[in-house]
Amino acid sequence: MYTIGEFSNLAHVSARSLRYYDAMGLLRPAHMGENGYRYYTGGQLPALAKIETLKSYGFTLAEVKELLLLPETELAHRIHVRRISAYAQLNEMRRVIRRMEAAIVQMEGTSMANDTYHVILMQAPAQKVFSVRRTIQIGEMHDLFAELRAQMKRAGVRRTGPTQARYHGEEFSYEHMDVEAQAGRVRTIHWGPRTLDLDILMYDDLVMNERRLTIPHKEMHKRLFVLEPLEEIAPYLMHPLLGQTITQLKEKIKEEQ
Repeated sequence: MYTIGEFSNLAHVSARSLRYYDAMGLLRPAHMGENGYRYYTGGQLPALAKIETLKSYGFTLAEVKELLLLPETELAHRIHVRRISAYAQLNEMRRVIRRMEAAIVQMEGTSMANDTYHVILMQAPAQKVFSVRRTIQIGEMHDLFAELRAQMKRAGVRRTGPTQARYHGEEFSYEHMDVEAQAGRVRTIHWGPRTLDLDILMYDDLVMNERRLTIPHKEMHKRLFVLEPLEEIAPYLMHPLLGQTITQLKEKIKEEQ
């Protein structure tokens, strides 16, 4: 067994927090000595890790106590609801940041954008697609593609290639995206080159980790063939997770080669 100090060092959780968890009934010591000392076992580490994880998701300790009693399926649902709430908070913070930037521009008479982006317009051949169009929030993108697959199944339509998204409207909005989920792709040569292949590297400062969509692209910072052309158009673009510019990421790869 471990004393409370030893268990605290092992789990990287303060002894004060362990005493509070005991008082709340979240994590009782495995044994209480006659002198009132608390003793824990290594087998209690997973339970403590679960408490700390749920805390990090934004649940209060009272909520954590309730969640610990739930089966995995119900717990997953509660975490999903919390995730949607977190997206709403994130979108609200983005609106606040945009208002702050607009105020800075107005006060200083300057622009927040320092980079010049070169846009290349290209024409793609017409494609026959099965699609679903909705107005959604950014966090509902996965649900939109799930609806697309469900409708295709009901209609007896077989997908001929990867899915893709088409955005409608003149301006992008995190809260009200007019987006069309599409499935289907035409190839002029059987087993030939793909007509369209889309990789989303980054989208503004958005961070998303869904089952079928991860933004920023989880491998982009490791690929020189991605960073070099990206640096030509946006050298100072900041990776929202790594906190480094495209130029810095490229130079890091070159130093490691």
